[in-house]
Amino acid sequence: MSIQERHVIACPACQAELEGQLVDSLNARRHPHLREALLARRLHVFDCTVCGHALEVDKPLLYVDFDRFQFLGCVPGTERRHGRHHAEALVGAFDRAVRSGPAELAAQADRFLVRITFGYEELREKVAIDAAGLYDLAVEALKARLVAAEPWFQREEVVTLSFDGLEDDGRLRFYPTWLLARRASVGHTVWAQRRLYDDVFAEHETLLDQLPGLASGPHVSLLRLAFDTTAPSPQERPAS
Repeated sequence: MSIQERHVIACPACQAELEGQLVDSLNARRHPHLREALLARRLHVFDCTVCGHALEVDKPLLYVDFDRFQFLGCVPGTERRHGRHHAEALVGAFDRAVRSGPAELAAQADRFLVRITFGYEELREKVAIDAAGLYDLAVEALKARLVAAEPWFQREEVVTLSFDGLEDDGRLRFYPTWLLARRASVGHTVWAQRRLYDDVFAEHETLLDQLPGLASGPHVSLLRLAFDTTAPSPQERPAS
């Protein structure tokens, strides 16, 4: 089930009090509209009825989709430096809920995508990447190559790209993300030809040898290179 509670939220622009529903646990099977809100970048986003300011409430939540075999944790971006702690907590929660769960569910444990994310944009991205049939480790490695190849990204201090979706012709659509931004800049669009992703995916077994800090266990993100350069041990390498 999805766990939702109503909260009174103060608008940071005018201090008006708003009432909104916040989610602690999101079950996409039970509440598909919450999944759609996440993909539309509207989850926990409220429009102030007084001044019109749009505010996002950044809070931890657990995202589960048993139909698509997804078990995703999300904590605020300010917790990124404690990534290992949150990753271990997520794996523990997964083991209790799935691996030690009902026999029918436990038998499917190895099919699950288990990831820790920081902020709703990263959570949205993991759902979108999986829905597109892509491997997130390969997508993160592709981002690294795209950012390194374009001087504009360095000049503008773009630290990563956020996957938005696939175009009809197969191109991958990204938005740039700045280090201090909580969201991707949807006003700028970056496209990558599908063949570039395919070339990276063909190397998926050696990607962590090329970029050791790109992933560790359930934490798969280009931003790990900025915050945690610890190389993963073999047992910590993410499942495909």
